[in-house]
Amino acid sequence: MSVRLTLCALAVLTSACASDTPTTVEDDLGREVRLDGTPQRVLPLAPVVRDLIAEVAGADRLASAPEEERPLPDLALGLADVTPLTKADELAELGIPAYLVRLDVLNDVPRVLRTLDSLLASDRGAPAAGAFETRVQTVQRAVAPFDAPRVLLVADSDPDRIDAYGRESYASEIVRIAGGDNVTDVFPGTTSQPSAEAVVDLAPQVILVLGDTADAESLISDHPALVQTPAVQNRRVIAVDADLLSSLGLHSVDALEQIARRIHPEAFAAGAA
Repeated sequence: MSVRLTLCALAVLTSACASDTPTTVEDDLGREVRLDGTPQRVLPLAPVVRDLIAEVAGADRLASAPEEERPLPDLALGLADVTPLTKADELAELGIPAYLVRLDVLNDVPRVLRTLDSLLASDRGAPAAGAFETRVQTVQRAVAPFDAPRVLLVADSDPDRIDAYGRESYASEIVRIAGGDNVTDVFPGTTSQPSAEAVVDLAPQVILVLGDTADAESLISDHPALVQTPAVQNRRVIAVDADLLSSLGLHSVDALEQIARRIHPEAFAAGAA
C-alpha cells in the first residue's frame, strides 16, 4: 500500500483525503466559493458558526484567526447579515475562501448542519440535524392539543421602553412553534417597542422576559400599567434564559423547549399525553 493510501486510511474519521480536487460551490447568498479540495482547517466568523463546525467536524478542525506563524485556514465560515462582505473579501485576498450561511428561521439550523456535512466531508451533520428536528416535532406534538395563549416576549426593558420582537424575528417564530400567539406579531420587522398602554390593549396571557426573576419583576415595577394584563393578574410573568435566544443555532431547540414549557406547562406535566 502506498504512503498516500495509508495516510488516507488513517484519516477516515476526519475525511482528510475526501477530495483534493478544486470545486466551486454556491453559498447561501448565491456567491461562488472556490475550494481547493476538502477544507481541513475552518475559521469560524461567528460564535454560533463555531458551534456548528465543532458539532459536524469536531473541534480539532477549528482554525484560529490567520497569523503569520500559523497555517492559514482552508475555509472561513460566516453568517449572512452578520459577517460583512468586506470581511469575506479581505479573507479572499489572503487566499482564504469565505462561505456564508443564513440562519433566519429554525429550519435553517438542520439545513446548515447538512450543508456542512457536504462542505467538510463529514457524516455527523445529518444525525445532528435529524435529532434537532425530532426535538422540534416532539414539542409541536405536545402543544398541538392546546389553544395558543397570547404571549408577549420581552427582550429588554427600562422605565422608558419595552423591547420586544416583530413578526419576522426568529424569536417570534419560536413562540409560535412553542404553541403561543406572539402579540407583537402585529408589528412588522424583527423588533418592536410597544408602549405599556399598547401592551395592555394586546392583553397578553403570558409574559416571558429574557433574563431572571429580577428582570421579570423589574418589568412590572417599571411599567405598572401592565398590572391590567391577564398575564400579571394570573401571575404568568416568567423569566426565560436570555442566552438561549441570543441567536439561532444548536441552542435554539433548547429555547423552544423551555418556552413551550413556560407557555404550556400542562402539555409537559407528568402523565400528559
